[in-house]
Amino acid sequence: GGQQQWCFTGDMTVRMIDGSTKRMDQLQKQDWVMAVDHNNIEFVPVEFWLHRVPSQEAEFNVFETENGKTIKLTDKHYIFKGDCSRVGTGPVPILSMPKSAVFAEELREGDCLFTLGDDGKHMNEVHIVRASKETHTGIYAPMTESGRIIVNDVHASCHNIMEETAMGHS
Repeated sequence: GGQQQWCFTGDMTVRMIDGSTKRMDQLQKQDWVMAVDHNNIEFVPVEFWLHRVPSQEAEFNVFETENGKTIKLTDKHYIFKGDCSRVGTGPVPILSMPKSAVFAEELREGDCLFTLGDDGKHMNEVHIVRASKETHTGIYAPMTESGRIIVNDVHASCHNIMEETAMGHS
């Protein structure tokens, strides 16, 4: 399953229900992680792994945001891109965030992503200030029920190639 390389790096972290953080390469099925539901931020279990290949080398997009968050994901992994209209306006209501995502390879410096606010309860729209590529060993793609996950405090999709949750779960 790792040959297509549609994942996160092993050093990316997720917030756990107990308040700790855990690296992607230490995450287990049924661990409860922070994710965006259709209308709020909540903790949900990792249901299964789309990919988990510690020995697979892959090229990753590295996006750094203006508030110091960094996320690393492969070209064909989905992520939620903002339109930059709410940068600096405070918390973005979950219901007004995009319902569909774009491939990571489509993002550029100056585009916008959604990151977790300092309070850990809201999302903010922020600019990408640096976009680059890096090669790492280990590819990880956990799946949650909503198909969404917050990785390194950035709102991302669990999906790759197919964005539809039902298709990804099958």
